This record gives sequence, C-alpha cells and structure tokens, in this order.
Amino acid sequence: MAPEQRGQRREEVKRKQLREEAEMSRAADLKWEFAEIPSGEYWMGASDGDEEASRDKKPRHRVRLSRSFELGRFPVTQAMWESVMV
Repeated sequence: MAPEQRGQRREEVKRKQLREEAEMSRAADLKWEFAEIPSGEYWMGASDGDEEASRDKKPRHRVRLSRSFELGRFPVTQAMWESVMV
C-alpha cells in the first residue's frame, strides 16, 4: 500500500472511531425509564362477550406472577442497546 493510501486509511479509521465515541457518549445520556409490574394475580384475555377479540385472546383466565419485575416504558433504541452490549 502506498504511503498516501495508508494515510487516507488512518484518517478514515480515526473518523470512524470518533463517530463511534460520539454515539456512545449520546447513548450514555439516554434516559431509561421502567415501570414496576407487581406480583399478584391478574385476569388475562378478553371476556366472552367481546365480539372483536381474536381467538387467541380467549378464554379469559387468571395468571399469577410470583415475583414483581420491571419493564421498560419505551422501546429500546439501537444506541441504548449498544451502550449496554458493546
């Protein structure tokens, strides 16, 4: 590889690294919001009288959550995922 090409390649790599660092910095500033889903018993599914409900929503039945957990309030963005996984 010619010296000029090596210099161009180094500049490309450096620009890519700077872009990635900026994206990671922005991802660290993202706000993660969670909602607590408490343990307990709940009804799940549609009632028998619900004519618009699809078949997979019936029959209505009780479910029990033995432990509470947290669920994200909003979809996870690519930047959020990368801030944790990369």
